[in-house]
Amino acid sequence: MKKSLYISVLIINGAAHSILGQVTWNQLPLTGAEAKIISAVRQPRFNINLIFSFPQGDVAPQNIAIPALQQAAFAPETAVQLFEKLGGEFMIGFTSGPQEQTVALPGRIQISPGLQAGVRIGRRFEVRVSAQHFQSEWSGVFPVVVIPFQQEHPLPPKTLQGSMNTSVSAIGGNLGTAFFVTRGTIRPYISAGIRGIFPVQTHSGAEIAGVALPLKIDTGEASFSLAGGAGVRWNFWKNAFFDAGWSIAELPDGDYHQVAGASVGWSF
Repeated sequence: MKKSLYISVLIINGAAHSILGQVTWNQLPLTGAEAKIISAVRQPRFNINLIFSFPQGDVAPQNIAIPALQQAAFAPETAVQLFEKLGGEFMIGFTSGPQEQTVALPGRIQISPGLQAGVRIGRRFEVRVSAQHFQSEWSGVFPVVVIPFQQEHPLPPKTLQGSMNTSVSAIGGNLGTAFFVTRGTIRPYISAGIRGIFPVQTHSGAEIAGVALPLKIDTGEASFSLAGGAGVRWNFWKNAFFDAGWSIAELPDGDYHQVAGASVGWSF
């Protein structure tokens, strides 16, 4: 560790007298009743903070293939239940017009909490590492055409709606650095780094008239991307601080989004 810098002031007979020029520097007393020692203030080097991210804009929709829905609906056990429940034969999709091959599910990403740790390098740089929990959800409906089973008085086909949803729970890891433009209580900064997103749990489901379909949907794999942004840090009390920032980063839907962020932390 570096030795602390000391400043000595000699007090004689209740009045302050300069002794420079009377004695050499190495003769100044550093301890004792006649000397006052003041230690330089030690600046905190490490910090830890609780972070929250608020994704902005629309999430990329998830496209579900119609053949995958049909395969799930016509699985032997499921098809029997649907035939009894719907009272006739059925098909997924419209009977006329252009036949779409996919169903688009609108999505949303919830607020992402996490923890971040940082270490100061020099006076203006900070290396950061963080982990966040992401929860993404998609949901939508699809048409189901039912042809009622009637031998004597055939009834016209009727259209119902099936529903489906998918969700992904993922852990996002970030490694980056921040450069503080100024020093003091209010400190603007710019940041850059790399992000990895690792899905840990997925869920998918679909149903028609209350009958669940054995639908399995691939929700993606781990991915890595660059991230960058800017913000400002406000230091208050003795070691507490508040960060607010804006960044551009890839989210679990696979697209880049603008993300607002806020955090509160402690330096030590």
